[in-house]
This record gives sequence, C-alpha cells and structure tokens, in this order.
Amino acid sequence: MAREHNGPVRVNTSVRRANREGIFIIERPLLTDDLRRSQRNPVSWRARVSLANSLLVDCRTSDISRGGVGLVSVTGFQAGARLMVALQVPDAPFPSIVIGQIVACKAMVAFQVLSAGQYRTGFEWIALSDAALAALAPWMEERRR
Repeated sequence: MAREHNGPVRVNTSVRRANREGIFIIERPLLTDDLRRSQRNPVSWRARVSLANSLLVDCRTSDISRGGVGLVSVTGFQAGARLMVALQVPDAPFPSIVIGQIVACKAMVAFQVLSAGQYRTGFEWIALSDAALAALAPWMEERRR
C-alpha cells in the first residue's frame, strides 16, 4: 500500500544514480519548495543550452526565479556542468508576443529528474550580466500565490 504524503519532500541523495554518460538522475518526483531560496514563477519560453562540444540542445523553460531557471528537454546534462543557457524572453508588458530578446547567461546544473522520457533540469545562475538581469527581472519578481 502506498503511503500518502501531504507537503514538500526533501531530496534524499540516495535516490540519485549516474547513468552511463555520468548524468545524475533522480528516479522519483522531486518536490523541493521548502529548499528554495526564492519563488519560482511558471514561464514557457524557447531555450537553448550550449554544450562544451559545441552542440546545441533545444529546451523549453518551465519556471524562473532569482536563483535560476527550470528547463525541460529530451537530453540530459552532466551534474554540476557550467553551461551557457540562451532564453527567448518575451517583452514583459506583452507576454503573449513571441518576439522579445535572446538572453544568454552562464548557469550550473543543480539537479535533474527523468520523467516520462523528458529531463526536467534545474539550473542555478552563475553569472547574469546587467542586461540579462534587466530583461529577466520582471519575470523573477515575487508574486503572491
């Protein structure tokens, strides 16, 4: 019989394992609201990650915060990897308009979950330029739930 749990769950590192490529995968749903330092706001933008071997991985954002960004892709990333992430950020007053600007920033793979054939990866910001911060700030504001 499955045990019901009401509320956030802390990640137990014992559920992590590395696959053949050395990518760490968490094999169960990850709920970490109690571990986050800032609120995550849902967004759905095109994104692209540049790998060290010059390959580009197309992704989609799931959320953004002052601490980082969540991406969904069919490709996994090396745990702890520091990668360039490019986001297609819409203009804040008109979020339904696809045009906007491409914002590139350096981020580190903080965690990764494989679910239904897709990798949900949490990236932590390493360096945000003033221009990147200005473009992302309206989307990172704390919102009442």
